[in-house]
Amino acid sequence: MNCYHSQVAKRVKQFFFFLILGLSINFTSVGANAAEIKVVKNAPTIQKTQGIEGSLSIKCDIRLSGTILPGDRDRLKEAVSKFPAFSKIGLCLNSEGGIFDEGIRIAEFLLGKADRTLYDNITYRSVYTVVESGKKCFSACAIAFMAGHIFVTDENLGYLIFRYLHVNGQLGFHSPYLIIGDGEYNKETVVNAHKKATASLRKLGNLREGLSGDGSASPNVMPQSLINQMLNHSPEELYFIDTVQKANKYHVELIGVAKPRKLNRCHYDNICYNSHYNDRDNSFLNSSTHKCSKAWRPVHRGRQKLLYGANHGGEGAYNCVLKWSKRKRGHLEYYTELVGRKEKIESYGFLLAPNSFYYSPLTKIKTLAR
Repeated sequence: MNCYHSQVAKRVKQFFFFLILGLSINFTSVGANAAEIKVVKNAPTIQKTQGIEGSLSIKCDIRLSGTILPGDRDRLKEAVSKFPAFSKIGLCLNSEGGIFDEGIRIAEFLLGKADRTLYDNITYRSVYTVVESGKKCFSACAIAFMAGHIFVTDENLGYLIFRYLHVNGQLGFHSPYLIIGDGEYNKETVVNAHKKATASLRKLGNLREGLSGDGSASPNVMPQSLINQMLNHSPEELYFIDTVQKANKYHVELIGVAKPRKLNRCHYDNICYNSHYNDRDNSFLNSSTHKCSKAWRPVHRGRQKLLYGANHGGEGAYNCVLKWSKRKRGHLEYYTELVGRKEKIESYGFLLAPNSFYYSPLTKIKTLAR
């Protein structure tokens, strides 16, 4: 082999070496150690939340910290296997990123897409994800975070999103990229690199496939709009989940939020905005002329007093409906649908409003800490 071909072969090997290490969502040094994955015995409760599944005590049953590198999925799988069947396991993440493909592999494992059947009622373990106060989860870590869920067999519900971000924590996304050395590369090498990159993005988009109760796609696992935001942000900038609206849009529940001491109609409005318009432009809320609605009226349905807020939905023809919770004094619940002015509904499906819903969608989450 002559000197020229020897240099080409060396360049090709160097390219794929950097490709494997460099198809990542954050800069990863060659000498970086794999993430530390630790099972926490008798993990203390961080916070209790109330959702469709009832009360959940958020814990750090497993901690993953450090750079995400190949092999971390398998080590995490081993840690999860130590918990009994049907466990609800809290995975707390603290990583500034790592290998893009490994982040996807971790997400695939958490969702049961790698080696577990969708409805394995014998050994299934649910893993919800948490970013604690003062912790960071960027890039490959953020992809793993989006796989947090609890699997529900009752009523064929399937995967329900359960992922928690403390308002003093940071969650950020950006596009994957290649780290390559200077030099010229042949056509085959470039084509193979392109195929690998597109295959990885395809896997990212496919995370949500087959996860709904009927086997269809679950768009909230990895929303297309979030993937678009990732691709719009270069490796030098992060797309942070830093407002109440972004958290709601991508189904990330905020924890560590201080609830307002005294509630008023502005808080009622905010619950409606956050529950029904979380994916829309709420820039009008910044307007100096914006005022809280006065169109709230109490309506008695049996022994329960409901609050009806007018001027919602298409052409303001619908009402937002709230009620005081019996489970938590001083907390409001919101009805999952908007109600027509003359519509009579026999049964309502109320959900407890999380503390973050009391604030304007444009509120920066770091200002909400207790």
